[in-house]
Amino acid sequence: MKVHPEGYKNAYKRKKREKSEDVGGMALFAASLRHQTTEFFNNSTLHGVRYIAEKERPFCEKFVSF
Repeated sequence: MKVHPEGYKNAYKRKKREKSEDVGGMALFAASLRHQTTEFFNNSTLHGVRYIAEKERPFCEKFVSF
């Protein structure tokens, strides 16, 4: 039978909490990046770039316009 010091449990909980906060931070970063990219595409004056951000367009049309 192994006996661990009391700090072992706290370190495990802290590591688990840090991991869950990191996942939330990555999700926030991904959402922010998607939003900024969509805004750039919608407001761009480059020919065809606006069509890439339109949600109702099929992928093949987006690919051809790019």
